[in-house]
Amino acid sequence: MTYPIARVNGTAIDVDLTRGGHPIGAGEARSRIAVERSVPIGRIRLVNPITHELLADHAPLCDEVDVV
Repeated sequence: MTYPIARVNGTAIDVDLTRGGHPIGAGEARSRIAVERSVPIGRIRLVNPITHELLADHAPLCDEVDVV
């Protein structure tokens, strides 16, 4: 199984995007990334790097997400 990776400006950030070995949803991922980056959750958006679409909080994570 591959684990989701979050990237900022192409660089992977060190944040766990799994629970019990399974990927978490985009909303929880935004929360964890916000804590790791010390910014309000409202400043974190996740983008599918292939389709360039914003991920809604209820969406499952892709293998990789871009953080903007």
